[in-house]
Amino acid sequence: MIYLNAQTISGQQYNQEIFGANILASRDQLGEDGTYDNAAAALGVQHVRYPGGSLTEDYFDLSNPDNTSAIDPDTGREVELLPYTEFMTYAEENDIDVTIVLPTRHFLTEETDANGHRFANVDEASLRGFIQDTLNGEHGSPTIRAFEIGNEYWGSGEMDSLEYGRVSSQMAQILNEEIDNHSEGDTAYSEVDILVQNGQNYGSARLIGDYDHLDTAEEQLEAIMEDYNVELDESFVFNSGEISWARVANEIILSEFDTAEERDAVDGVIAHIYSRGDGSPNSREYDLNVIDSTWGEQIDGLDTYVTEWNLRANRTNWDPEEQYGLRQAHEILNMTEVFVEHDVEAAHIWAVQQNNLTNLAGNEGDDGRLTVPGEMFRMMNESLVDTRPVSFEGSGNREHELAEEDTSVHGFYAEDRMVLFIASNTEDTQQSVIDLSQIMSGAGEMHIDVLGVKDGYNPTSPESLAEVTTLDPDQVFDNGILTTQMDGYEIIRVEIDNPDYTADFMSALNGAPKAEDEVVDDLIETPVIPEVPAAAEDEADAADAGDDSEDDGMTDAGDSDGGGSGGMGLALAILPFLALLGGL
Repeated sequence: MIYLNAQTISGQQYNQEIFGANILASRDQLGEDGTYDNAAAALGVQHVRYPGGSLTEDYFDLSNPDNTSAIDPDTGREVELLPYTEFMTYAEENDIDVTIVLPTRHFLTEETDANGHRFANVDEASLRGFIQDTLNGEHGSPTIRAFEIGNEYWGSGEMDSLEYGRVSSQMAQILNEEIDNHSEGDTAYSEVDILVQNGQNYGSARLIGDYDHLDTAEEQLEAIMEDYNVELDESFVFNSGEISWARVANEIILSEFDTAEERDAVDGVIAHIYSRGDGSPNSREYDLNVIDSTWGEQIDGLDTYVTEWNLRANRTNWDPEEQYGLRQAHEILNMTEVFVEHDVEAAHIWAVQQNNLTNLAGNEGDDGRLTVPGEMFRMMNESLVDTRPVSFEGSGNREHELAEEDTSVHGFYAEDRMVLFIASNTEDTQQSVIDLSQIMSGAGEMHIDVLGVKDGYNPTSPESLAEVTTLDPDQVFDNGILTTQMDGYEIIRVEIDNPDYTADFMSALNGAPKAEDEVVDDLIETPVIPEVPAAAEDEADAADAGDDSEDDGMTDAGDSDGGGSGGMGLALAILPFLALLGGL
């Protein structure tokens, strides 16, 4: 039997913005011509990032945002696009908030400085015109949550960290000026966030290769400080003697935000997080810790956005028949708990529709059936908004859930309800017996749903069909004891209305840390090691490979929604792997 005793209750709570999503303008279609809007509605998505990831750098033209097609820079093939106005109109009509990604790749000179870094050459007229038209409602008037400066500068952006700092600092100031100067800048648009990317040691921004000829970390730091005119101390060196390259990359970007106007323009920092699963929990929060220890130390009040996230999609480093389906469903729950603890402002899952291993609703044009992780996302979205994660006695130092007897129990508190997600951690059928009497003495109505797969399907395959069934609480709950039969990796959602919380539980609640008192965990030393990207390994159709190849490289922080990583993206992506392990 598993006994639930509350240890602490988080000072942070889930908000609706955690359950945002991406739309892929080179893939997704709307209305009679498409299936994205139905899929997003089924998932309960209310905040969408447009136009997507790498396709922003490849195809999105600020001077002509309503292009219906563009030429793939890698293949020369014509790619159909979802026009900006069509998307914005859809968002307005459906009360969907939007985050807009702005291209950056072409805002650089060919001229370089003495160290080979290009200078910013922002097309100011085009950028200002696009922002003015957007704020004036020329393309539609949904609620604009944020403008995001570029997509993965180290990959599809094809620039290094200093170059991105030069471009993003100028763009941030221009964006801020346009918002402030707008007639509704202090009313309708006063809460619009300007977002800058988290620094990385990947692809074209890889630093370690320039300094691995030096013998010690101290020598490397001295050389970096001389080359980039930044101040670095021993805190940038792990106990192992390796440099925290991701933190160095962020310091380089920050060095270009060297005026009060540029720093004041930044409202938030973005991360893309692709987890390595339950065997590597650090991969869920490494980038969030890096942001806290760099940007968070230098600029007060910044928000954190996770504008792409999911379990990594990969066929080469693990068996996909063993890692997806219900195991992916459990992992995305784990990831959102981390986001809540780090007070993430908004998160956009990747992707609703795509022909890859991790999508939530199949591919554009499919029948609209939610996948297993799609059903999990829907259930979380329905149940967790306005709840706070509960840490149970016996949970790990950095985990909330209690894991015993091949079962993980996740708890979420709200004054008017308690939500439990109970996940099997084994392929075997098991009976789960959980004692809730230490957290509640009684309750109102109870609703119990089971997320599994249809008979005959592998519960950990990405191809398995989801099945959601309902249990009668009178049959499985008695005198504070919940007893259920669980097939392999099944997940049970228990919603308890108006529970009578026990005195012990209320003591844990009253001892919960307040949000403003939360202490950010020290940066874990273990970096997330990059991977060689798979080469279009998840393509259902070779003829479609140029448009939709899946990119798992650089800790799967990349996306591929049109034209791979753009231009030299694949070549740049492979560079980090010429030296073993390297470091971040």
